[in-house]
Amino acid sequence: MSTESDIAQSTEEALHELQAVFDLYQQSKGKKPQGVTEARSREWAALAAMILVDATCPLDSFLSNLSALPPSISATGAITAWPSMTKERRAAYLRWVDTLDSKRAASQKATLIPGLLGHSPETSVDLLCNTSLNKELKDRLASSLLIDSSDKVILLLTSDSLQDKVPDLLKRLLELTDGPKVTAEAKGRIIRLALNTMATRNLLDGSLGEALLRSIEVQMRSLPPAVKQEMKDLLTELDVHLAERFFPGEASTIEPPPPPVPERVPETTPIAPIESMVAPFVPAEFASTAAPSTPLSKVHLSTSTAPSTITQQLSGWLTTLQQQVTILQELQEHIRRLEEQQVHLDDELRKSRAEKEEASNAAAENLAARHAAEEKIRTLEVRLREADTSAQLAREQLDSLSRSMAVAVEKEKALREELAQQEAKFLNERSELFQRIEANAERRLEEYRNGLASSFARLFNGVPDRRSALAPETGAVLLARLYEVIDFLESKNIRVLSR
Repeated sequence: MSTESDIAQSTEEALHELQAVFDLYQQSKGKKPQGVTEARSREWAALAAMILVDATCPLDSFLSNLSALPPSISATGAITAWPSMTKERRAAYLRWVDTLDSKRAASQKATLIPGLLGHSPETSVDLLCNTSLNKELKDRLASSLLIDSSDKVILLLTSDSLQDKVPDLLKRLLELTDGPKVTAEAKGRIIRLALNTMATRNLLDGSLGEALLRSIEVQMRSLPPAVKQEMKDLLTELDVHLAERFFPGEASTIEPPPPPVPERVPETTPIAPIESMVAPFVPAEFASTAAPSTPLSKVHLSTSTAPSTITQQLSGWLTTLQQQVTILQELQEHIRRLEEQQVHLDDELRKSRAEKEEASNAAAENLAARHAAEEKIRTLEVRLREADTSAQLAREQLDSLSRSMAVAVEKEKALREELAQQEAKFLNERSELFQRIEANAERRLEEYRNGLASSFARLFNGVPDRRSALAPETGAVLLARLYEVIDFLESKNIRVLSR
């Protein structure tokens, strides 16, 4: 068994990217997510094809996730990968399709059947013949197979190995044409294909052929005149009897050969008994009415019988035969009318059944919609109760907040009053502090001036008076005293000289 380490790097990258796509579609609950373009879907289908082709990648887990994607991605990827897939992987994929629910399986097969015609017509035939055709699948296949892929339908009948499936296949194709979406051209194309196939494969006789011919006969009535004329020409070429069946009285323009003219019998030759000439033309059911009172076996004409008597007898028999033929024609016409009425009744019965089925489907849909509406109402009621509970809690919280706000307002008012008192007290204390600082500063300044004056007094002790005559020695002393004063000021951080 392959392990994850055996998977190719490109396949691992494709698996990783598709995992995000799986999550995206699962979140959207199967609906097409917003922003997903056709080009993006084709890219994802190519990634799915890459994984389906890679034989080293296990399919079980991948296919279980693939069911979340729409057929435009999953089935398209399988169609792309089909020529390169192994038989085992093809069989595994088809088994997985059969495990899906009816709606998803129908969507897959509606894409696979026409898509695999070019790669594997046998697979398309198996899918078509082994699938139950409900109304939805018939409409989808009628659109995808008979209209979009009409040029490829012939591929369903090209394989000689499908001889046993040809009647069922033709039956399915004729069922698909019996839909409102199928055009008259497409319907005529399928009917021509069915007739040619039945004639080629000797399927015109037997119960299967009769059932197919009845289906064709019903559908041919709805064809336009131009298509009917084409059908008439085709039937005339295939089988004159078929043409007479579908177009009674007008199928063949070839005149039947005239009855042989009896040779003139010489008078010397004995004439054969009349019953030997007339009996083959008289039906058995009318023999009792057509026979004369005298048995024919005992009627013989001798050579002496007058020719006029023979002519009269032949005329009488021919008149009787003509009357019986007229009766037969009337019976045939009556039977044909009865058959038409039966076909009409069958059509009405089928329409009634279809209407009944549609009504049943509509009733089921209405019932499902009703259940969904009731479920939605219950959900809304639960949400309403939850909303009422939340609103009650919100009102209680609002009341609590209102009470808390009132308490906070009272507390703020008390705090403001206390703050005003504190501010007044602070102003008084600050005024008193300023007064104390000012008094202390004056005192300290006075002490400083007194100390400075005392210090200068000691320094200027012995200095001569103003305008005194100075000797050179006294000038030197004064200069020394002056620098002592300067040094004293600088010791007090009072700079006098600039250096």
